[in-house]
Amino acid sequence: MCSPVESTDLESAFQKSKKIRIYLNREQRQLLRQWIGVARFTYNRTVEYLQQPDTKANWKAIKGEILRNLPEWAKPVPYQIKSIAVRDACNSVKEAKIKYSQTGVFQQVKFKSRKNPIQSSYIPKSAVSAKGVYYTKLGEIKFSELLPEDFGDCRLVVERGQCYLCLPVKITKYPVENQNRIVALDPGVRNFLTLFSENSFGWIGSGDIGRIQRLCYHLDDLISRLTKAKSKTKQRMKKAANRLRLKIRNLVDELHHKTALFLVKNFDVILLPTFEVS
Repeated sequence: MCSPVESTDLESAFQKSKKIRIYLNREQRQLLRQWIGVARFTYNRTVEYLQQPDTKANWKAIKGEILRNLPEWAKPVPYQIKSIAVRDACNSVKEAKIKYSQTGVFQQVKFKSRKNPIQSSYIPKSAVSAKGVYYTKLGEIKFSELLPEDFGDCRLVVERGQCYLCLPVKITKYPVENQNRIVALDPGVRNFLTLFSENSFGWIGSGDIGRIQRLCYHLDDLISRLTKAKSKTKQRMKKAANRLRLKIRNLVDELHHKTALFLVKNFDVILLPTFEVS
């Protein structure tokens, strides 16, 4: 998702989130898990503090007291990670109060759970380099691609066992000449999309649903066997199920992203039908 930053008559600049996978060894994973756990603990501690009467969600005012009262096992974690966790909690409480004033419906700020399949932690821009993230603490790590030259503060994300570095980058969008190329789309099941243009027609994602369905059937079978498995086997099966979920999600995202790129590159006007289900 992009949000406009600035624009001129000939070009527009947008800020976009770039997701880069990182590869960690066992020790680095354990250390990263500790950082994310402390960030989650600090966030929950702040939310709990703000539930008390006569407290205000001013993170700079309450940050010192909350960080001083953290347990000893939280001390080695980088200061910025804990500090921004306090800020995130304050922002969540502020947003809940704004929604309550607008709708009159009570908005509850929930605690973060360690069971959430997606966990993240704030990382300042100054801590990221070509050698790694917090290189002196975490050590050298491997990126799946080169880091961009200019980026802002980042987040370390652990999603179903895989680690990513999400960083904001600025991109420039140049206007293209409108040639009034029109295409009409018809979504389906066996064929993801059937397209009709002035001079041609075709299909996108023909038969792709078959592979996704096979993976879904395999996932359902794995989940049904998981309930009867013993503890050690159950842990391995849970990891296998997470890998399958991630693979299914990646296949769907790849189809959607490639389809969107193909359509915007080749057509100027895209006609979509109304979506009606029984």
